[in-house]
Formats: sequence, structure tokens, C-alpha cells
Amino acid sequence: MCEVRAASEESWEKMGAEMDKVRDSFVQAFNFFKTQL
Repeated sequence: MCEVRAASEESWEKMGAEMDKVRDSFVQAFNFFKTQL
């Protein structure tokens, strides 16, 4: 059971890091388009 928990925690951390990248890209794009108005 510990192996499953460790694997799921690692997957969760990877997904969290990817979500941070997506959020940062979205904020950057939003700010870029906001300056174009």
C-alpha cells in the first residue's frame, strides 16, 4: 500500500508542477493581450 501511496504522491506533485506552468503561461498571455488593448 505504501508503494501505491508514494506513486500517487509523485504523480500529484508532477501534475501540480504542470498546472503551475499552465497558470504562469496563461497569466503571461493575459498580460500580453492586456497591453495590446
